[in-house]
Amino acid sequence: MPSKATVFNSKCDIAWELSSGAKNVAYYSFDGIHLALCGFGNVAGNMEIWNMKDRKRISQIDALDTTHFQWCYDNFHFVTATT
Repeated sequence: MPSKATVFNSKCDIAWELSSGAKNVAYYSFDGIHLALCGFGNVAGNMEIWNMKDRKRISQIDALDTTHFQWCYDNFHFVTATT
């Protein structure tokens, strides 16, 4: 069974199920509008950026060998690194 990311509401009910795939970390932007789902470390390095208001995937990025992700304070840009 493939893994998938799920967003829950404050009552622990499923609010939204995102795409399935090999992801092991999730990063919300500072304003909570964008969500980055990433597969880092022992996972392939795929990233998906989601708009949480519209519930749409904005982008899918291959970032091979990436180990670090950080949103910039403008809630739009981000930085990745390999350490």
